[in-house]
Amino acid sequence: MKILAIVGGPHPGGNSSDLVDIALAEASKQGVEVEKVILFEKQIGWCLGHGECGAQPFCLQDQDDGGGIAEKLYAVDGVLLSTPVHMGTVSGIMKNFMDRTRFKGHETKMRARSAGVIAVASNSGIDDTLAFLERYVTRRSSLAPEKIHKVGGKAKLVCPPNLAYGK
Repeated sequence: MKILAIVGGPHPGGNSSDLVDIALAEASKQGVEVEKVILFEKQIGWCLGHGECGAQPFCLQDQDDGGGIAEKLYAVDGVLLSTPVHMGTVSGIMKNFMDRTRFKGHETKMRARSAGVIAVASNSGIDDTLAFLERYVTRRSSLAPEKIHKVGGKAKLVCPPNLAYGK
């Protein structure tokens, strides 16, 4: 059994990533093979909206990292999606990645038997973001709602020193 976690947070040691680490550590203890992908460390081009997604077995942009990650997403037994809440929904890079997997949804469904979605916010938007992630998983898989596990978390907004204004 294998779980793929996809993190849409910009900080490898950030809240979204830390919650994934906790979940994957527990899965590893149970003998599950795990992999974690941090989208901000990858090169993923924008969906170009060319309208040929259903006519091709791949995205026309698959020369970047997006296609390989999508292939893994559709092949694993379990999926975990984690994102900070940005402007009331998923982070931009998470949304971008979701858009890029559109071509797979025409013919193929994720084979995952279970999925988890995590949203972390300093204020509001957790419920809307979890619902957005759940809709994505539902459209891209055949999972029943009770097989999609949701976790929302509150976090303090902390700007890492290397990203502080004026530095």
